[in-house]
Formats: sequence, structure tokens, C-alpha cells
Amino acid sequence: MAVAVEQKPPRAGETLGGKYEIEGTLDEGGMGVVLAAVHALTGKRLAVKWLRPVGDDPETTRQRMIREARAAARIDHPNIVSVHDVAEHDDGVYLVMEYLHGEPLADRLRLGALSIEATIVLLMPVLRGVAAAHRNGVVHRDLKPGNIFLCCGPDGSPREAKLLDFGLSKVVDPNADIQSLSGSGHLLGTPSYMSPEQIATPTQIDERTDIYALGVILYECLSGRPPFEGEVASQLFMDIVRGQHQPLHERVPHIPRELSDVVARAMANYPDNRYANIEALAQALERFAPGTRFDVDPTAGHSLPVLRRSSKPDHELSDTLDVPLAPGSTASHARPRVSAESKALLYTLAASVLFGALALAAWLGAG
Repeated sequence: MAVAVEQKPPRAGETLGGKYEIEGTLDEGGMGVVLAAVHALTGKRLAVKWLRPVGDDPETTRQRMIREARAAARIDHPNIVSVHDVAEHDDGVYLVMEYLHGEPLADRLRLGALSIEATIVLLMPVLRGVAAAHRNGVVHRDLKPGNIFLCCGPDGSPREAKLLDFGLSKVVDPNADIQSLSGSGHLLGTPSYMSPEQIATPTQIDERTDIYALGVILYECLSGRPPFEGEVASQLFMDIVRGQHQPLHERVPHIPRELSDVVARAMANYPDNRYANIEALAQALERFAPGTRFDVDPTAGHSLPVLRRSSKPDHELSDTLDVPLAPGSTASHARPRVSAESKALLYTLAASVLFGALALAAWLGAG
């Protein structure tokens, strides 16, 4: 019986797809790499996200990449990373994306909590991107600091944040031609940012799941820590479905109670108790950052916070794909190592059906 030979990713100096000249590797992990590239004809710098087939189901890897490309193309918004091409190369599948300078929000949060104003100014563009996705019938389903990229220009000048990685997105528009990674009964997402219904009934979620995740991100930005930090996956999930966490204003006493209430409503245990849409959440946040508006350019009369800059290139690689930092990488150009929560998810997927029944009972009881 013939043994399949794993195809290695392209190396520096090689040309991918007859037009993308590979310059080198930006990040590498168990499921793929992100490569720096230049278009052979235009000279434009790009980033190539290359995935190798994993396990016995390479078609899932392929469909995830195609779904990510279609979702980005369907939404086509300045606060969502642009995907220019998707193609296959021997046993690998790759996306060609815009080349970004800056750092993930996850890296910035390693320095500590953000001020109220900085949090809202940085996240308002992300809310615009999420709202655009929802208008196009797409639920991101994996919102987290690692998938929010704080962009800057090559000279370090601040630019608006961009939303990354629609590989786990769910399409709620029946007329859309994007296949969702759903129906398997598996838990999809990053545990600490998953909504109660995403754990208890993963095939029955809508846009309010993204609103919940944004509430968690707001909580983490303002406090420096996520609201749920259980090291044991089963306990973490039970805390989430029961909504058991310390209120923001208790963890950070200087946070106004009114802002804590906004975050709490976004994170409401039952979807009907959350904000009805992203616009409503954004409008609730506007009062806490004067001059920042959801429907206008946030730089009008308001300065974006200055970001750290590294001399090394920057780009996007989802840690959802189990891709750790390469040895010696700096925080500004590589994505964070796989979190404890992500590892916990991998270890507990096999028990997700059993736990889902328990979580559903807990969630219904809490609602």
C-alpha cells in the first residue's frame, strides 16, 4: 500500500501558484505556516497562510480555507482582513492575504489592562467589521483578542484594527453560498470566549453569540483578565453556562457601574437579554469615549492610541489552528502560543456530546 508523503510548505525563493514569490516564514506551527510573499508582477507585499492536511479529514481543512476566503470576500469591509486568493498546492491549501503591520490585541493585553477610552477607540472599528459580517449573514463564532489585529503603518503610525480569521464562521443567511462548519455536534471556538449557547447547543447560534464574545473581550481589555479562567475545561464550561464570574466593577473598582452594566448585558447568560445587535452595543459604549462614534471615522477629533512597533514583519496566524509562536519570534509579528483554553478544548472534544447535555440543562436552568 502506498504511503502518502506529506508536502512541505514552499521555501524562500520558490514561487507559489506561478506568481507569489516566497520571501520567508513569518510563523510556523503544527497545522501550517504564514509566509511573507511578493506578487511577481505587481511587487505588492502579501502574506500567504498555508495549511497542510491534518488527520484523516483533509477535506475539512480545505473547506475551512475556502469558507474563510468566501466570507471575507462576501463582507468586503475595511475593518476585515482582505483575502485576495485561495488555491491548492500539491497537498496543501493556501490563502493570499493583505500584509499587516502591528500586533494582535492578545499581545497588547500581555502588557496589562487598557484604559476605558483606549478600549473603546480600539474596538469600535472591530464592532463595525462584525456588524458588516452580520449584515451579510455571517456569524464569526471565534471572536477573541487573538483574532483582532491592531494595525499600524510601516512607519508605526496607528491605523484602525482589523478582524481576522473567518475559518469557523457560521452562515445564517439561507441565500449565502458559503458552507458552515456545523452540524457535527462538536464545540467550535475558543473556550474562554464561547457563549453559553455555543457550548450547550452549538448548532443553534446566531449573531448574539458574537455580541457575547465582544462582551468578554471588553471585560478582558478593561480588567486585564478574562472573566472565566478555569484550568479544568469542564469547570470552565460550567462557569460559562451558569454565568459565574466576578462583575467587572468589583474586579476593577474604578470602572463606572454604568460601563460594567453595559459589559454585563453584552455577556448576559440568555441571548434574549443581550443587546439586540452590534449597533446597540456600540451606541451604549459611545458615551464612555467622547468623540468616538460607531457610524463615523473614529479618528475625527480623536487620536488612536500609539502601538508598539517591531523591526520585524507582522502578520496574522490563528492560534485556533494550533499554531504556536516560532522560537525567537517577537510578539508584534507572530500570534500568541496556543492558550491553555485552546488545549483544553482539544482534550475535551471527544466528550462534547455528553457535556453538551449537562451544559444545556445548566444553561436552561440559569435562563
